[in-house]
Amino acid sequence: MGSLKKSSYTIPLPDGATIQNGIATWTSKGKKRTGKLSGENRVFCQSEFWIAKYTDENGKVREVSTKTKDKPAANRILAKLETEVERIRAGVATREELVSAVASKSPIAEILEKYRIKMIAERLSKSHIHGVFQQITDLFAVCQIGTLANIDRNKIEKWIANEVQSGIKTPRTINVYLISTKTFLNWCVENGYLRIQAETL
Repeated sequence: MGSLKKSSYTIPLPDGATIQNGIATWTSKGKKRTGKLSGENRVFCQSEFWIAKYTDENGKVREVSTKTKDKPAANRILAKLETEVERIRAGVATREELVSAVASKSPIAEILEKYRIKMIAERLSKSHIHGVFQQITDLFAVCQIGTLANIDRNKIEKWIANEVQSGIKTPRTINVYLISTKTFLNWCVENGYLRIQAETL
């Protein structure tokens, strides 16, 4: 049976904090915060978001942020996580299928941000990362592709035809856009966000 909790941690006593009855009060980023004193010049705090604690299909205890401060909403997320585990154990679905299903409905910007972090970790230049992002986002914007589930080969082919006819972009530039997009989509497959290998664009 899963449960909800809030993570605990301590921080140095903030500058300007007032103390009354063992409780420190201060302002951070325009927001009033409080915390119980913990030792000398430290304050005991709790995370704002609820954390779902459950056992996955492999018997491993997992702790996942629900990204919500609302306990009923957090309980619904916990129930969803446990339902997924039950489906996997029953052989109805695989973890890969569930990950792909969630990612396919997520805003493309969320997946692209993970791709950006991956490129930064590979120590690619800022100019390269910026160029790749510009190419992918421009193509997806024109093709009205907001999620991975919206990816449509026909839309992309129409974009290619329009660019060729307008003469605004050279064939070489168009090909650079397609290579960047295909590389991104294949990365999505490798990481379980897509289940079908990207076709040659």
